[in-house]
Amino acid sequence: MVGNGQIEWRRTKAPAALWTMAMAVLVAGVSLAVSGCWTDGARYEQLEQEAVVCPVGPQVPGMDVSYYQPTINWSAVAADGIVFAFIRVSDGDPATGGVYDTSFQSHWAGAQAAGIIRGVYQFFRPSDDPIAQADLLISEIGGAMTPGDLPPVLDAEANDGYTPAQVAAAYAQWMNRIETELGVTPIIYTGKYFWQDSVGSSAFSSYPLWHAAYPGTWTPSSCPNIADQWTAWAFWQYSSSGRVDGVGTANTNVDVNVFNGDLAALQALTFGDPTCGDGYCVGDEDHASCPEDCPICEPVPPMGRIVDDDDLCFEKLGTPDWWHAETDGYDGGLYWTYCTDTEVDTVGLWNLTFDEAGEYRLEAYTDGDWAQSQQATYQVRHSGSNTPTEVDQSQTDGWTVVGDYQFAAGDDQWVRLEDMTGEPYADRVMIAFDALRLTRLDPDPDGGVVEPDAGSVTNDGGIVSVDASADATDNTPNSGCGCRTDGASGQVPPLVVLMLLMMLGPWLAKRRGRSRR
Repeated sequence: MVGNGQIEWRRTKAPAALWTMAMAVLVAGVSLAVSGCWTDGARYEQLEQEAVVCPVGPQVPGMDVSYYQPTINWSAVAADGIVFAFIRVSDGDPATGGVYDTSFQSHWAGAQAAGIIRGVYQFFRPSDDPIAQADLLISEIGGAMTPGDLPPVLDAEANDGYTPAQVAAAYAQWMNRIETELGVTPIIYTGKYFWQDSVGSSAFSSYPLWHAAYPGTWTPSSCPNIADQWTAWAFWQYSSSGRVDGVGTANTNVDVNVFNGDLAALQALTFGDPTCGDGYCVGDEDHASCPEDCPICEPVPPMGRIVDDDDLCFEKLGTPDWWHAETDGYDGGLYWTYCTDTEVDTVGLWNLTFDEAGEYRLEAYTDGDWAQSQQATYQVRHSGSNTPTEVDQSQTDGWTVVGDYQFAAGDDQWVRLEDMTGEPYADRVMIAFDALRLTRLDPDPDGGVVEPDAGSVTNDGGIVSVDASADATDNTPNSGCGCRTDGASGQVPPLVVLMLLMMLGPWLAKRRGRSRR
């Protein structure tokens, strides 16, 4: 080397030796490029990604939500393939300036009703009382774990100006409280650099890790760079701008995640062993294996059935305070509200799915003590058409004929009854929401017998089965040194070209000089 840092080239009368060396370097570089072991930035990536841990195989999709996603159709979420959801209960302790998540209870109930495996998480504040934060979480989930739920999560991403030792001590108090009161091992949510800079403790490495990092482009074979204190990850939040059907609008962002394992492994992480008859539709239970824990909105069989107000097919929409329940009417139960002539608020919706197409008579049960409206309009959707039919509920104490309708096989058919009948609210006219009876009128191809009273169904908790392996890719390492090329295979790396130019440059310049002479 010379003083100015330039490489001093030794002149030779035998340039063939230089060509031999250059060709050797070129061949080596091309071989590395083709084998996928030398790519742009690969050397630096290797140094930075020492804690990269790739998935073990199949993965299960999930999301996490808070009051930033206030409107969620959980059935649509399940239909979009989401299997699990973490739901925020608070940001710190609301009693000392923290924030209670006002959407928690509705999301908590909605996820379970849709058969989504759920878990609660708490944005932890080291500056708030760890025990008070833990106790709030415990209280909000009912004081005990529900079979089929995931363990609670400590969301570790704020140090509140505390030292790593103080932060770690606060975490330990929260963890111990949760473990003692609920009998489960909590999960820790964090990012690599927050944990290493603000906590730095290896004392929690035995807790399942929910890793947070957004790679930009994610695939099922992507590998997160986790905190050095862990050797494996259970969950990975890989984007904060995902889209899930049923969450807000088409433009609503939501955090999306994957579980590092298949559905059976995810279920093994949940609390308790599913037992048919315990009132929870969890694990591998479904309507076929355990109908008492996993009832569904039963379809209308070929000869018809009764759909009561305590049936899963019935929905109460509008302001909850305006719904009044009475132990009267068909099968000892009905709802009523006052009629109005100003705006719609209270709506009863009976969702209908038919096993077979046919003509059916629709009747509504009208109890004489509560059904007073003379202008109750039953809007009937059938075979793609909407037919409003006005009924005088006060005319009959019992079954009142609404009409005869042609229904198609399948769903997207319903009966809707609203409180806005045109009768003044000041008159205190009551409108009743009770059972509907559907009776087949046209000949049944199977010659069946009319059995309108199919009983009541009260709860829907079926687990959505997802074959997570269908979204996973083969993670078998490449042969040879195992490096990935990311599309760079067959390209000579810039470093190889630079080396060739440095080696050949002076000799080529000398040759040009001689040729000009």
